[in-house]
Amino acid sequence: MGGKQGRKKRNWLPLQLAAAMPLATLALAALAARLILGGKLPESSLPVAAGVIAGLVAFLGALIAALHSGRRKLLCGLGAAGGYALFLLLGNLLFFGVHYGEALPVLLPLAGAGLLGALLGAGRRKKRRYA
Repeated sequence: MGGKQGRKKRNWLPLQLAAAMPLATLALAALAARLILGGKLPESSLPVAAGVIAGLVAFLGALIAALHSGRRKLLCGLGAAGGYALFLLLGNLLFFGVHYGEALPVLLPLAGAGLLGALLGAGRRKKRRYA
């Protein structure tokens, strides 16, 4: 009688995104630091690089969350981008002492890219088969 019918499938996507988004941020920040220290980018481009990194990671995270959620795709995508924004704010406050007003140039591209990723992921519908 039992088997797999009564069990619920566990959704590991939020945990995977919670681990992957900070790791992607660190990898892209290391690449940007290497370019700046190598002289290929000027040091004054650091805020722009931080905004691009945050926007890119938020876009991909929101897109993946929206594509892989069953219901409420837009809400899941926005939740992923919002969680990432909270993670960045908390990290900046704890490690660098940067307050919210100074982090605004990084949060604006993050919010826009996260919204775009969530909208693109929510707009895609699964193909349904009819017998």
